[in-house]
Amino acid sequence: MGGKNKILSILLFLLATISCHAQYKELSVVDKFHITPELQFGLTLPSNSNFPSRKIQKSLQINISKKHYTSSKKWTSLLNYPTTGIAVSYTDFGNVDKLGKAISLSPFIEYNFKKQKLSRLYLKTGLGISYINKLYDSQTNAYNRAVLTHYNVHYYLLMNYKLMLNKRFPVKIGGGYLHHSNAHSKLPNMGLNSAIISLSSNIYFSENNKNIDKNSTLIPKTYQTYFEFKNGMGYHDFLSENHAKKNIWVYSISGGTIYKDTYKIGFGLSYRKYQHYYDYIVEKQIDEFIENPNLNASNLFVYLHTEIMMDHVSLNIDGGLNLFKPFYKTHYLIEENQLDFSYELKKLFLGRMGLKLYMNNTHNLPTNNLFIGAHINSTLSQADFFEFSV
Repeated sequence: MGGKNKILSILLFLLATISCHAQYKELSVVDKFHITPELQFGLTLPSNSNFPSRKIQKSLQINISKKHYTSSKKWTSLLNYPTTGIAVSYTDFGNVDKLGKAISLSPFIEYNFKKQKLSRLYLKTGLGISYINKLYDSQTNAYNRAVLTHYNVHYYLLMNYKLMLNKRFPVKIGGGYLHHSNAHSKLPNMGLNSAIISLSSNIYFSENNKNIDKNSTLIPKTYQTYFEFKNGMGYHDFLSENHAKKNIWVYSISGGTIYKDTYKIGFGLSYRKYQHYYDYIVEKQIDEFIENPNLNASNLFVYLHTEIMMDHVSLNIDGGLNLFKPFYKTHYLIEENQLDFSYELKKLFLGRMGLKLYMNNTHNLPTNNLFIGAHINSTLSQADFFEFSV
C-alpha cells in the first residue's frame, strides 16, 4: 500500500460520521451544533540540539462541533454530555523558512468534569493527521530533525475553562500540549512538540437552552462479557540510512466486560512479527538469532485494554508488558549505541492509542460487531509504528 493510499484511508476513517438511535424516552432538549473559532499561541519546543530559532507559534483552529445534551444515549450521560466534532487548523511554528507551516484535520472530544449545571472546566483531546510543508534536509535544513515526512499524526490535549462574559458567545481560555510526528514511518522521528494557550468562543446555530436539567436518569449497572479477535498490519522505518518501510503483522485476542454499554475494559494477549527484524537477521546472519529468524523477529506481550464506546465510534487506549522480544536489544543498540535506563523501560512497557469504527451501533448491544481501527503503537512513549486493524 502506497503512502498516499494510507493517508487517504486514515482520512476516510476520521471523517466517518454515523447517525444514532434513541433507546430511552427523549427529553425536551436537543443536541446543539456550533462552530468554535479558536486562536492558539505558544512555543515550539526544541526537538534536537541546535534546533532552529523560532518566534511565537500561532494557530487558527475552526471546530465544527455537536454538544450532546440528550439523555437518550447512555454514553452521553456517563461522559457528562460531551462535545464531539471535527477540527481544522492552520499553524505557523514560528520559523517559516526552517519549520514551516501545517494544516491539520482531527476529530475530537471535549469532556465536562461535572454534569450538574454544566461544568466550566473541560478536557479536550483530538487525534488526526497534519500536512507540514518544511522537512529535514541534510544540506539546507540540517537542524530541523523533527519532521521528515509531509504527512504526520497530529495529537493534542487541552484544558479549557469557560468564562461567561456573554450568554450567547461564551469565551473559553485554556492551555495544553500539541504533537506532530510520523509515527516512526521515517527516521529520525523526533516530532514537533508545543506548549500553547488558547482562546475560543462557541457560535451556536440556535439559541442555547438556559434551563437544561442535567440530573440524568439513573443508569443501571449492566455488564456484558466480550471477546475480541483482531488482525492488524503496520509499517515503520528501521534504519536511518535507507528509510525502507516494511510491515509488522499483528494478531491479538482479548476478553473482558462492557460496563453500562459504554466502558469496555479487559485483558489481552498479542503476537507481532517485524519484517525488518527478520530481514536484518537473515541478511547479517547474526549467530544469536539465525537458527530461528521467525521466532527471533517476533514479539509477544500482554496488555490492558480500555475503550470508550460512543455508538459507532470508540476511543481506545491500551497499555502492555512485553513477555518476549529478543531482537529489541540489538535494535536499540543500532539506534543508540549503548544500553541505558531508557532501554530498560522501553523493553518492558508499550502502548497503543487510536480510534475504532464499528459496523453495528454499540448502543444496541449486538452479539457480533465488525470494526476497523487506526492506532499508534509505542515503546513506552516513543512511537513504534502505525497500524490498521480489523
